[in-house]
Order: sequence, then structure tokens, then C-alpha cells
Amino acid sequence: MDRRRVLGTVGGIVVGSIAGCSGDGNSTERGTGTPSAPASIEYDEDANAELQIVGVVYPDEVRYGSEFSTEIQYGNVGGEAFEETVELSLARLTTEDTEPQTAEFDIGALDPGSTGSATVDFEATAAGDYRLEPGEKVAEVGDDVEPLLTVLPASRSSGEEIEDRDNLRYTLQGVQFEQSILDVVNQEGYGYDEKELINLRSTLEDRIIAVFEMDVSNAGTNGQSISTEKFAVPDGTPLTGYNDPVLGDNTLFGRQINPGESISGYLPYVVPKSGIPELSFGVHIAPGSGPADIEVPFGRDPASFPTFELSSQAVPSQFNDGETRFGFTIENAGEAIGTFRGYLQFMFLDDPGLFSSYEANEW
Repeated sequence: MDRRRVLGTVGGIVVGSIAGCSGDGNSTERGTGTPSAPASIEYDEDANAELQIVGVVYPDEVRYGSEFSTEIQYGNVGGEAFEETVELSLARLTTEDTEPQTAEFDIGALDPGSTGSATVDFEATAAGDYRLEPGEKVAEVGDDVEPLLTVLPASRSSGEEIEDRDNLRYTLQGVQFEQSILDVVNQEGYGYDEKELINLRSTLEDRIIAVFEMDVSNAGTNGQSISTEKFAVPDGTPLTGYNDPVLGDNTLFGRQINPGESISGYLPYVVPKSGIPELSFGVHIAPGSGPADIEVPFGRDPASFPTFELSSQAVPSQFNDGETRFGFTIENAGEAIGTFRGYLQFMFLDDPGLFSSYEANEW
């Protein structure tokens, strides 16, 4: 457990500014929680000394990786003077396998009904939600107290290196948008004659494929796999298994990277077009099921995309001996440069095969 000790102020509430670190800078403003506690509180004169938390003040903003100060406001609700060392904990709510951080402070001769305050320090070890909980010698956190804190992801820029807990180092270089992505597989050795199998994935009108360009290096001593679980794109769905030749056949999903090795490639995600102004790429650092701990912003407003349409076609009425030519004209009706991907497949009208039951899915 991470234990921290501070000396509490006794006998009257102290309302002062909280100096808190927010990851990208220091916050000197009083933040969320209970703004101030009363000078005195109700107490049970027949009860033993008992401490209650009557107020909590967090900094306005706390980001992953920062240390921050929290003002704890307390009162004696018992009928005897309270003089003890007390303990509080800050529990992370987005995982079940992380011990809470604890902070303890001394209270000397706090009379019944009196209040005081102490400043304790915690560390934002992961992004996500936390809750202040009573510990040793603390009876409860008052009903009117807001004990919850949300830690925001730390922000990094494209081109800035991010290292995760497995010693993989990521550098996001940029993003491009594509209407479709494909995978070409050589079927030789699978019982077929040598030929290519093409798998094409396109998006619906309100979605686009965001292709993130990334450099990865392994600074550790063990080989690692680049997994979708390490990353997060808001409202995005990763596309795995698409080794697009247009993008250089170097998708990073599922790639193994050896110690000392460095590779470059891309990570495709299907995202809603409406979310592009707030688009970001997140990396999980801390263990657990919380949100990304570090985010790299890629938002664009206004956003522009390539949009390919079939503008004309010339299809013969019958096959000729030898070669028969078909003509198609594809137009980019969008506002951005892009690469068209597509393929044609013939089917006989009297036996359409699997296409007879095809229905568009969410993509």
C-alpha cells in the first residue's frame, strides 16, 4: 500500500487554495467536491468520539501520471474529544485488482461538534473514476459529500513517444481517411490453384476508416505482440486482418516485435464521421479495464473525406470470342484525396450463390 502522512489542522475549518498537479501543469484553483464545511456540526453527546468526513475538495482537473492534493474536511460527531491518527483511501473503480492508495493524518484533541481540515496527496496512477473511502478511525463519509473523482487521460502530441508497461514505445505520426480497405491473400498451398483472394471492407455513408500511422519499438527483453487491447479510439472499431497493399502491406495489429526491433505500419479503425472533430488515439498504460491513459488528438473541424462513386459504366450485351472489355468510371465526389479500392465478381443470374442471401451489415 502507498501510505502518506500529513498533519491536519484542528479546531476550525481552514479554507485555502489547493495546489494540485494536473499532468500538463499545476492547478491552484479549488476544484470539485464540497466547497466548504461548517464551523461546527451536530454531534451525539452520549456517543464515543467519532470522526466523519464532511467535505472533500479535489483539484479542478486531474490527469493521468500526476500527483495531486486533496482537501479533507472532517468533524467530530461524538460526545468526547477525538485525538487519533486516521486513514483514508482512494480506490480506483475501473479495475478490481489494484490496491487503493491510502493517506493518514493526525488529529489532536478535536472537541465534540468541532471541524478541521487536512491536505493529503495522491497519485493519478490510471485514468478513470476513483472514490474516496473511509479507513481506520473514520466512521463514514457524510451523505452530502461527493467522494468521486474522474482522472482524465494525459495528452501527447503526434511525433511524441509513448511507452507502455510492456516496454513497447509508440509514436503516432498521423492519420488518413479511407472509404474502404482491402486484404489480398495468395491461396497457393491451400488446395487451390495459385490465385489471389480479395477481401474488401467498405463503410456506410456516415462512417469512415481512420488509418493511423505509427512507429513501434521494443525496449524490453521479451518479444511482444501488438494487440488491439493496448489501444482505444472513441466510438471506433479496429479492423484486423486487412493487410492492404495500397498501404504497404504493413498492418500492425497482431505483429510480433522482438527486443530491440523497430517497425512502422498502420492501424485502421472504423469511426463515425460525426466524431472526427474530437478524434483521438488512446494508449492503455495501467492494467485494468479503464479508459485510455494517454491520448493523442487528431481532431479535424471541418473534416473532409474521399467519397468514391460509380459515375458511368459500359457493359457489353454479350461475351466476345477472346477478350471482352468492360468500362467503368469512378469519380471522387468527396473533398479530400483518397485511393479507390474495388473489385468485380461475376455471377450467373440463375445461380447467384452466396450473394442471393447477402445483406449489408453495420459496415
